[in-house]
Parts: sequence; C-alpha cells; structure tokens
Amino acid sequence: MQRFNFDIGLEIGTTNIKVYLKNKKKPLIIPSVIAIKKETREVIGIGKTAYDMLGKTPEKIEVKKTMSKGVIVEPYLNKVLIKEILSNKIKKIFKKPKICMCCHSFMTNLEKLTFKNSIFNSYEENVQLIEESLASAVGLNLNFSDEESLLIVNIGGGTTDITVLHYNNIIANNSIQTGSEQIDETIKKNLAKNHNLLIGNLTAEKIKKQAATFFEPKKDLKFKIKGKDNITGLPKTLELTQKEICADINIPAEKIVQSINNTMHESAVKLTIDLEKVSIILTGGGCLIPGFKELIEEKTRLKTTIAKNPIICASYGALNSSNFFVGNYSEFNFSS
Repeated sequence: MQRFNFDIGLEIGTTNIKVYLKNKKKPLIIPSVIAIKKETREVIGIGKTAYDMLGKTPEKIEVKKTMSKGVIVEPYLNKVLIKEILSNKIKKIFKKPKICMCCHSFMTNLEKLTFKNSIFNSYEENVQLIEESLASAVGLNLNFSDEESLLIVNIGGGTTDITVLHYNNIIANNSIQTGSEQIDETIKKNLAKNHNLLIGNLTAEKIKKQAATFFEPKKDLKFKIKGKDNITGLPKTLELTQKEICADINIPAEKIVQSINNTMHESAVKLTIDLEKVSIILTGGGCLIPGFKELIEEKTRLKTTIAKNPIICASYGALNSSNFFVGNYSEFNFSS
C-alpha cells in the first residue's frame, strides 16, 4: 500500500484555517474570512485582514465567511482563499506538497470527494482526507494501548467531532453541526431579544471570549457592549452583567453534551465497555471557554481533561498521520 509522508496538515475550520508545515514548530492560523468587491468579486483581503474589516466596510465591499457548520457555503471564494494561503510562501517551500486535510465524519464518501475537489483541482493526487476527530487522536500522541476506553471530543467553531477509542481500535465516530459559533449566535439573539441591541459576528465572538462562562456568572462583573438599537437603528451602548450576557448559552452546550453521552452509551452497549473506565479528552478552541470542561465532566460523570495545545491538535495530527495509519487506511476511515 502506498505510504504518504505529508508536507502539510490542513484543517479548514468554520472559524479558522490551520496549516501545519513539515519541520515547523507552529502552524499558520488564518481566519476563514475573505473580503471582496460586490460588483466585480475582486478579492481585497483574506484571513485576519478581512476579519478585522467585519462590520466596518462600506456598502461596495462584502466580508464573507467561507464555511458554516463545517460545510463550505462559498465554494469559489473558499477555493480562492485556500489558493492564496498555499501559494507564495508555501509553494516556495514545497513544489508539489503532499497534503492531509481534515474532514467531518458526517460527510458521505461523495461529500468528501466534493469537499476535496471544491478546494483543490480534481486531478490533484497528493491530497488525502482524514476525519477530524481521528486527526485529533493522532495529534495527541497517545499510546493507545495504555487507555482502555477514551473519547476524543473536538469542539470547533461550527461542529463537534467525537471519536471513541477502545484499546487500539477506533470503534465509533460522530459529528454534529454545533460548535462554539452557536454560542456566538445565542449571545446575539439574547441581546437582540432581551435588550434590543443588535451586534455583529465579530462583536459576538469578542463578547464570548471576554465574558462567556459555564461557571456561575458573576452578578457584579459588567461589560460595555456597543451595537445598534433594534428599534431606532441608532448606535447604542449598554453595560450588562456577565449573568445577563450568558443567558441561554447552555442551550448549544447541552447539544454537545447530549451527543457525547449518546456516542458513549451506544459504544458501551455494543462492546460492553465499563463506563467507569472511560475518560474524555477535549480538543478544539471551543473547549477553552471557562467551565466547559467542568460542565461536560458533570453531565457525563466521566473524568475530563483539556488536551495540550487543543486548537492545533487536528492539523498536527493530519500532518503526522502517515506513520500512524500506514497499512490501515480503510480500517481507520482514511480515504482519498
């Protein structure tokens, strides 16, 4: 069987694109955002440049996210974005790089092929796909035989991917289209409904990073939030408590917890796994929200830890997956 020694590990996330290059200590992390002129579709900014323009552009310029809930919603722009990222500096290092790219387990084989071809040319033979949760497992550098049963939970921007490991075997994969960006949406809806304050995606994300918590919110901790009055349309600034901001953010979190429980119990029934010997490792940027680990541990009653470098586990694992999967591509759902 052909063996790939990959040059690039690629994770195209709803929030960020992570590009891990061979022999580099840190990956490139680029927001999955592109700025274009509406009339001509001319690209005027990508990544952080475009992200910083969110909510600040004139009418003739549009800032668009290329991914939503793990699905490409702007195929042409996404292809342009990836091409810009991989060209220039990266193409100078690798003439024809071998790439391992993460995908989601909810995708069918046809959807995986479409996903790959929507980013790279259909004749591209140097691109392999690996399911994101499996890449995270590889990226953790686990000694699988030392763990009787383990759940790897990757909480990304638009999706959550779950893998169940039992000794040396990956026995189950599950993926749901709920991630940390649904917490952003919950904050936006809460402010609009209860405080008549309209905010953009960038503001919602900043609020999440500053104020969101799954611990008991502090009543005396307040944050100033700028937006637009839902009735008058005029600029508006409110000072809200952490408790007011965090209302309802448990709703998307509970969906993630429920999916973890469902996947765990289904696997336990199939293999008669002793749930007392199961533990959870969290990866992905969403797991860094304060109290999320504790919430999952409380609801699942399983020991839960956050991985080292959780944001880059999947891209690092994709880059290094050749050594782990050689001779076992089909067994581990490693598909081209």
